[in-house]
Amino acid sequence: MAMTATITKISAVKERGHVEITLNLKVNDGATDVIDQDFTEWFSKRTGETIADVQERFRLKMQESIDNHNDETPMPSASNLSIAIADLEASLSV
Repeated sequence: MAMTATITKISAVKERGHVEITLNLKVNDGATDVIDQDFTEWFSKRTGETIADVQERFRLKMQESIDNHNDETPMPSASNLSIAIADLEASLSV
């Protein structure tokens, strides 16, 4: 199943010359949300950073979360998948 990612702004709070930005990442596998995680980054123009810098930090953290999920999700072996398919076919009434 193809996974889809949705990012939602949770908050952007200005505090002492910085902005604390919190985004939520939801990744859905077509049936359920497999990732539902908040990420927070600070942004400050005073340090010379751009919004693109903050965007890249978000991207790296979110991609790491997705990669960790994918690493933990076992892939069925080809033989197990073939057996499951054969069992499904045999169980159908046609």
